[in-house]
Amino acid sequence: MSNRNENALARVQRIGRERAYYNRANGGIIITAEQGRSDYNGVHWRALLDGGNYYQGRAQWVAGRACGGGYDVRASALAEAVRGITGIPGGMPGIDWHNPREWAEIAGKNGWTLYYYDPCAVVLIPGADVASRIKSEIDARQAANA
Repeated sequence: MSNRNENALARVQRIGRERAYYNRANGGIIITAEQGRSDYNGVHWRALLDGGNYYQGRAQWVAGRACGGGYDVRASALAEAVRGITGIPGGMPGIDWHNPREWAEIAGKNGWTLYYYDPCAVVLIPGADVASRIKSEIDARQAANA
């Protein structure tokens, strides 16, 4: 029951929102950072939703990616995943690679509980208002696919 217009990243971020809704009473979801290969483009990191849901040796739930050097690539991949799941914007006042220790406060202002485990894990739990919005999204998507 996925939207045909979703790319793989958007699909996993939607799955993250829905899993956060369904698991809100049991600790929410966890996003972990995993370092990949290094090549001429720099170091590669990805953010995995709930362990990545490995199938045939490949992670199926990649919620964020970043590569390069000269900045915190790991935090950038985590930030992309958090932004996509929570809907909180990036940039200077939002969730971005430069301010991971402020993410919990920013998320709290937007109805989420966020635990940041430096350097490589984030837990997200939606509050009541956010959970009701996610439930509405789930219901609308299911109605559109019926």
